[in-house]
Amino acid sequence: MIWSGGLELIFSADAVDDHEGVERTAPSAMCDFGVPLLSAGRDYYYHAHWNPKLRPEDVALHSILIDPGSTRAAAYSILLLKKAGFDQAYLMEEAKRLGMGDVAKDMVRLLSGRGGVGPRMPTMSDLEDLYRLYGVG
Repeated sequence: MIWSGGLELIFSADAVDDHEGVERTAPSAMCDFGVPLLSAGRDYYYHAHWNPKLRPEDVALHSILIDPGSTRAAAYSILLLKKAGFDQAYLMEEAKRLGMGDVAKDMVRLLSGRGGVGPRMPTMSDLEDLYRLYGVG
């Protein structure tokens, strides 16, 4: 188990035999939203007793939850939201619920083309390079 928040959790495994109520998330699910990443062999999964259908905002936040100090995780999460589109109100609501409100504010600032964010966030220059690499405009 990588992260637990009461009745929901994120874990890593080679495979999951019983898929009921379990969805791939974080980097493992980014390809489902048009951001193909190479897998390290193990996938990340999310489970909650209410069986939600994960949205790009969830996958982006989960990527940061599993590696909170990683600028790379934040950069790919922002790329995912830029490519797949996102609902800012939902992103902020979920981030607040997960204790990530400041992180989401920084993400929105970067997605709107403004800098001046926390140290764990990528620079605008790094994001623009990533956008070009993935053909995101």
